[in-house]
Amino acid sequence: MKSIKETIAPFFLGVAITSVASVSLAAPGDGGVGQGISVLTSPEMATIRGKYVVASDTVLYFGVEMASVWRTQDGQQLQGGARLGLDFSGGASPTVSFSPTVSILSGTGRGTAIDTSNRTVNSSGIDNVTGLGQSIQVAGDFNTASNTLSVRLLDKLPENRGQGVGESLAVSDGAGGSATAALNDKGMMVTLSLDGQGVVQQSIRGALRDGARTGNGAFQSIKTLGDSHTISNRMQLSILMKPRAESANLSKTLGVSLGGLRGL
Repeated sequence: MKSIKETIAPFFLGVAITSVASVSLAAPGDGGVGQGISVLTSPEMATIRGKYVVASDTVLYFGVEMASVWRTQDGQQLQGGARLGLDFSGGASPTVSFSPTVSILSGTGRGTAIDTSNRTVNSSGIDNVTGLGQSIQVAGDFNTASNTLSVRLLDKLPENRGQGVGESLAVSDGAGGSATAALNDKGMMVTLSLDGQGVVQQSIRGALRDGARTGNGAFQSIKTLGDSHTISNRMQLSILMKPRAESANLSKTLGVSLGGLRGL
């Protein structure tokens, strides 16, 4: 049986490469276009078929940090978080680290959860979203909800990398509340749940099946049926690429590739 490291590493590397490809080509006028590369016009882009893919050996480190917080009407707080790191600086086989955190704090008891048996939200189709998916569904009053995702380009390896792979964590309060932070062969996920009140989730989803990579990418979802809840999802992707001196041919290769596409 393959270890989690052997199973998930190719998937997360694919996410890292896709992220690098999406942020490496800067918009016109921001100074990010490399020497020998010119910005294509919309008509030129319309004739291009295919896409440029950043080579896998340009990524030295890829990390994901998730934090979900849910505060209810009576002050109860559910919290889940996880930090995943893939360090490729030592070679093609990465060093994997995973640190989960979960907690549930009791409320004041001064508020009573509203009966939501007559409230519904319809999430059909959301699970089929690929790439980056963000969803907020609210069937109540006086709620505050937010999904935030950011990409950070690092200039050096993180100091807290390589701390080992911690066990997935789950905690419940015995009254319908639960918080989970998990890493398995399908990806990484943070989930908060309150019976009758909703579900909050973040995930980087994927798996290897029959040698093929599957999954939907990065996903953030908030569903709440109750009133006066404050909910937030935050996710950050961190990427470190090889110094330009080590990847001097990257800009040249990209320029040649785009130049060749002009004639298609």
